[in-house]
Amino acid sequence: MKEQHVTGMDIVPPNQTSGAVKTDPMQLELPAVVIACGRFKSGKTVALVNLLSKLPIDRLLWVGHSYLSNKRMLEGLPIDEEEDVFTDTDDVALIDRIVAIVQKEADDLVEYEEKLKRYRAMMKKLKDSSALTTLCDEDLDDFLCLATQTFEPPKHRWNGRRPVLAAVFDDCIGSALFSKPRKLNMLTTGSRHLGKFKDGRPALGINLFFTVQSLKCQSGGLNKCIRLQCTAYLIFKTFNEDELSSLWEQCASDVTREQFDAVYDQAINGGDVSHPFLLIDLNKKREHPNSVAVEQVAAPSGKGHRSPAQLAALEVARKKAIASRTSMANERKLEKIESTLAAIRQPKQAPSPPPAPVEPVAEPAETAETVVEPAPDVEEPEEEIRYVKKAKAAPKKPKKRIVVVEESSDDEEEIEVRLPPKRKGKRATRAEHDDGDERYEKTMRDLFSL
Repeated sequence: MKEQHVTGMDIVPPNQTSGAVKTDPMQLELPAVVIACGRFKSGKTVALVNLLSKLPIDRLLWVGHSYLSNKRMLEGLPIDEEEDVFTDTDDVALIDRIVAIVQKEADDLVEYEEKLKRYRAMMKKLKDSSALTTLCDEDLDDFLCLATQTFEPPKHRWNGRRPVLAAVFDDCIGSALFSKPRKLNMLTTGSRHLGKFKDGRPALGINLFFTVQSLKCQSGGLNKCIRLQCTAYLIFKTFNEDELSSLWEQCASDVTREQFDAVYDQAINGGDVSHPFLLIDLNKKREHPNSVAVEQVAAPSGKGHRSPAQLAALEVARKKAIASRTSMANERKLEKIESTLAAIRQPKQAPSPPPAPVEPVAEPAETAETVVEPAPDVEEPEEEIRYVKKAKAAPKKPKKRIVVVEESSDDEEEIEVRLPPKRKGKRATRAEHDDGDERYEKTMRDLFSL
């Protein structure tokens, strides 16, 4: 493929990203949207608490009715029980309160920076002997401590540092937050842009963590909009094949299903751990090792080329078609999938070498007697016989007949009478009914006059 560099069309990335936080080299990159998926008592909350304790989070909001039952386990996390715990998961308005908390943190930081600038300017004025006459009342109210009779610098909850915020939605499947996800979708898609600054600096942002018992749910579960924003998955032990297929399609479709199953089995059953899980980080750092090594499958370029992920998807579709072949449409779909797989997997035949030149053979001097042997019998392929069941013809309607019997005789005479056919389509009028009755009476009079 020919490439051409166009001058002046280079994309220059920004120096800073909204919500970006420096973490350890082998730790998740922030901002993040993390989903922990596992069945009941699989250890989702335990693993998530340990993960949060290793991240540089300053303030953690907890959404879920399980806070009181897990209170002792959550003691080491930066959670303010009075301000940062929301147990009513049917209250959709709590999303607005979360957004307001993030914005207030940004406003508090701006206010602290402005006060600090005024404090430094005031302390610079105090070096002048006539500075007491130039101090404003606002500076005195903000910085003068009456108890010590000294000027004190402004205080900030995080000492002038950008706080790292996070929110956990623990087992909220079936709640109004998930059943009416409009505001939750807005929170997830714009999480790293919350906490804006008027001077244009990157926003504070908020990291989101979800614990669910099923990745997909008929109602009240995590919808596709939220799943597509996910940057990391914690997958716990499951016995549901459909759930594993959904997880593979959602977060590991760049490898084959066999490779995904091998990695999953190694993480779940490869060690002596009480609550094992597989962590899939979709936001890879430079320090992270390479992803699962995928063997390059040699395939001819062009129409028949398929990547390993596409081949695995065809295999999954073939299995589903086999399980649900109850109609001719499914049978045709299965035949198409199998023919495609057979065409892809068939090895490409090497071109046959050119035929060798035939040397002329000299005719013998004496012609020998030629014996023509009968050609061997070649078995002709048997013709395929198909038996087609013909539909039964509709039974013929019996002819109407009238039997005339004279009172003085035992003989009866059978006379075939053909009545006029019924008209189709428009309903007969009253005059046509009367005309038909007259013809019928005339016919009957002629019969009995015989």
